[in-house]
Amino acid sequence: MDTYFDLFSLASLTAFLALFIGRTIQLYVRDGIRVVTMIRGKPAAEKAVEVVFLLAFPLWVADVILHAWPGGPSIDPMLFSTTWTRWVGAPLAAAGVGLFAWALVSFGRSWRVGVDHGSPGALVTSGVFALSRNPIFLAMDLFLVGAALMSGRWIPAAVAVVALAGFHRQIRNEERFLENHYGDSYRAYRNRVRRYFGWVGAMRGCST
Repeated sequence: MDTYFDLFSLASLTAFLALFIGRTIQLYVRDGIRVVTMIRGKPAAEKAVEVVFLLAFPLWVADVILHAWPGGPSIDPMLFSTTWTRWVGAPLAAAGVGLFAWALVSFGRSWRVGVDHGSPGALVTSGVFALSRNPIFLAMDLFLVGAALMSGRWIPAAVAVVALAGFHRQIRNEERFLENHYGDSYRAYRNRVRRYFGWVGAMRGCST
């Protein structure tokens, strides 16, 4: 049974990366848009978080591949038992991939990885963005947490913790940029839709 979940982890990771790389290349070739704007022109603290994630992510990918490979060596020990967490993690990872695909479609030509101060694109408030102001980050959170629960190992768990903290910090940074750049349009949108999921009016009293 463990083998099936390891293969599912590999398949979901492959789908996630295929969506990311495919859309990035498409926007660059077709429209000349540089999607990835990480590290460049960022404060030192933001650069540090992004560098740590960029270094840890390949290690996590290698961990997933090695455990899905028949007879592959283990590069990190178990952190917790996966007796039931695999059944929780698998649907979370699948939901993350599905939400990521929907978000890319909704984003259109405005999709960026990081803050693009020079050419940020139009403010998107339709599609999945009518339900979440940050569906890309939410999708990655679901995917990484799901992958960590399926593996039960140190590396996926550590990557998930670092990523969730870093993503939340990035969201707060992007919110300041969006408010400065789009002004009243973004403020009106922020007053309708929650940071992660839901409508503000439907859940009064919760943090936006």
